[in-house]
Amino acid sequence: MRTVRCLVLLIAVCAASWGPPSGGPFALAAQIRPAVAPAPLCERTCLEGLVDRYLEALVAHDPFGLPLAPAVVFSENSQRLPLGDGLWNTATGLGEYRLYVSDPETGQAGFFGTVLENGGLVALALRLKLENQRISEIETLVVRDAAAAKAVDAMEPQPAFLEALPAVGRPTRQELIAVADRYFDAIDGGKAPFGPDCNRVQNGSQTTNNPSLTIPGMTWNPFSLGCQAQIDTTFFSFVDNVRPRRFAVVDRERGLVFGLFMFHVSGTVTSYTPPGREATPALPQNLSPYTIAVAELYKIKNAQLGRIEALQVNVPYGTPSSFAPTEWRTPKRPVPALTPAPAKLGPCDRACLEGFVTRYLDAMVAHDPARLPVAPGVVFTENDVSLRLGEALWRTASGLGSYRLILADPATGNVGFMGTIRENGKAAALVVRLKIDAGRIAEAETLVLRNENTAANLEKAGAPDALLLEAVPAAERLPRGTLIGLANTYFEAIEQGNGGVAPFDPGCNRFENGIRTSGQGCSAQLDTHIFDYIQSIRPRRFTVVDEERQVVFGNFMFNHPGDITWINVPGQGRREMIGAAKRPFAVDVAEAFRIKNQKILKVEALMVSLPYGTQSPYVPLEAGRQVGR
Repeated sequence: MRTVRCLVLLIAVCAASWGPPSGGPFALAAQIRPAVAPAPLCERTCLEGLVDRYLEALVAHDPFGLPLAPAVVFSENSQRLPLGDGLWNTATGLGEYRLYVSDPETGQAGFFGTVLENGGLVALALRLKLENQRISEIETLVVRDAAAAKAVDAMEPQPAFLEALPAVGRPTRQELIAVADRYFDAIDGGKAPFGPDCNRVQNGSQTTNNPSLTIPGMTWNPFSLGCQAQIDTTFFSFVDNVRPRRFAVVDRERGLVFGLFMFHVSGTVTSYTPPGREATPALPQNLSPYTIAVAELYKIKNAQLGRIEALQVNVPYGTPSSFAPTEWRTPKRPVPALTPAPAKLGPCDRACLEGFVTRYLDAMVAHDPARLPVAPGVVFTENDVSLRLGEALWRTASGLGSYRLILADPATGNVGFMGTIRENGKAAALVVRLKIDAGRIAEAETLVLRNENTAANLEKAGAPDALLLEAVPAAERLPRGTLIGLANTYFEAIEQGNGGVAPFDPGCNRFENGIRTSGQGCSAQLDTHIFDYIQSIRPRRFTVVDEERQVVFGNFMFNHPGDITWINVPGQGRREMIGAAKRPFAVDVAEAFRIKNQKILKVEALMVSLPYGTQSPYVPLEAGRQVGR
């Protein structure tokens, strides 16, 4: 095994591709060893040994042999999880690449390496923090991209990351951090002190001084340029800001700074003009909002930036750092403050609720949330991240699509929408739930499916299924409680792998992202155990009950630990799970159920993949948390 002593984490900027928990699957607090007296400083050998112990425990799926602080905090891909969850469920071995960074002064260690996850390679960035010789913080990024992990695994540690600086005149940690911080100032249009040997590697690919790495369709190649020359082209203008900037591990002996950073991309920069060149269209992936969680390592020598290495993961736009959930916005993209509208007493019937949806969509395309009557403290989310009304899709929406389904619940003031839109000219699917209180929007919950195929599937259908639109005679309607109970059996049937648990109509069909997925029928499909990898669907939020149409609509969080690698299909025997199911991930599913004759007749779903452990912002943490086993 190649061993690299020194940590690495790299910056990501040309990407395409998202309160501490208590309890959890291991009841951690009950198994922590009692505190001991402060121990001596943990030097380089101690810190690197601790990283190795962590990796061994990870593969053994046993965190409790580690020296853990009572309130240890663990995160994976910017989501806080119970220790023992996430990659702890799925790690099956270690890869070849290892790079360590040590900071005895603050008791922190950083690491870049590769791990086997159910047999497939992933790249891992790790930060450990010690307090009194016990691990108090564990922060990880897991890059579940096979090509990137393979490239990282094949790398050799760069000698520069292992080289010690002369003791005489060695920079202070503040001086090292100041040099690294100028890198981000350069991305924002300034200059940085790049050395002549500067080179950057991101997710295993060299993205400077590399003519062989190209972008199809571009008439010039930014990756062939050096560090400063590349930045001077304004190629990175799609990055709005990098906040927070957390320079966590400073290895003074080797002149290394390892940090964790959130790169926020608003999707509003549609073109840029490099000096001496014509205007260049932005890359398609940068025309939508997203955030990049980056672990990055800088070699600093003679007050200059040399080698830069990074691992990065895309997360939903505005995702906060799990260890520094501070304000990340800057004046570059201001969001106007909204003035609450006066309360308006009286009921809001179907026509009223549908009118709010139309007003919301029109205001969004106009990029003008001030058009809307909002309640004090209006809550807005996109893909389960709390934002300000006017951000994310509000900046990039360019038109409305042709598919439109609205479900109304006058009893609770909730209204749901499934439809299509255009974002900077590209087709996308959109789910909206509005909560109307006293004639004002109190909540705006959205899911954006940035997949042109999904939008095309919906628009090809022309209109929603008539079953979801027809008014049911009053005498045939079931009460809302019964409707919710029947819809809930669908999730019980999935969790139990038993189609008989839910009262499916023989003609039941399920459509997901515009595609019929019910195969041989809703009930029979569940009986095959094909969904046995789905262990928990929590929370289940039935938010809109359209009693007139007998349709129940809601949002449901599927968190998959990834630790079920095969299923036993009746009559067929053992079947290996597909690769995507062998890794932890979450899916927020907006789903509509048509109930008829006390049976589930139609299921329509739109869903967005999210980082594992994502929680609904509309549910208290402990009520919604049920991840892992």
